[in-house]
Amino acid sequence: MSFIQMPAHSKVWVYASNKILTDDTVTAIKKKAEVFINNWTAHENKLAASFDIFYNCFLVIGVDEKYNAISGCGIDKSVEFIRQTEKEFELNLFDRKAIQILQNEQLIITNKLQVEDFFESGLMDENTTAFNNSITTKAEFDNFWKVPIKSTWYYSSINKKPVSI
Repeated sequence: MSFIQMPAHSKVWVYASNKILTDDTVTAIKKKAEVFINNWTAHENKLAASFDIFYNCFLVIGVDEKYNAISGCGIDKSVEFIRQTEKEFELNLFDRKAIQILQNEQLIITNKLQVEDFFESGLMDENTTAFNNSITTKAEFDNFWKVPIKSTWYYSSINKKPVSI
């Protein structure tokens, strides 16, 4: 099943790369992910899972827990897959300080200091699209993964105002 077809209740993990991946790298990672997903188990029970890469940056894993529940050992296996992917492709998929935004439909990977500069220079405003990589379900992915930057933790820290949702 493709990630887009996963049920809304599915558990989701989003890993953002520290760099935009080439198409060849995306293809190679997807091939490895297909093998992982097809063999992924929790307590020896096959998982109904899916994997995709969005914007050549976001590695997204989904599991339909109504088929078989994910467990600590199953999650550990997925983290090990992600760690192996990081090592093989020289990526950082756990950098929580990286900020991804869409500027004129172009993905930009940046940090909080650069975002402050973008605001000051007028290159972005509070409605610039950012990504909420802390979502945990497919329904959240569909509805709250791409959000106006004013809804993010880093916007509130720049402006010293509470996040407005």
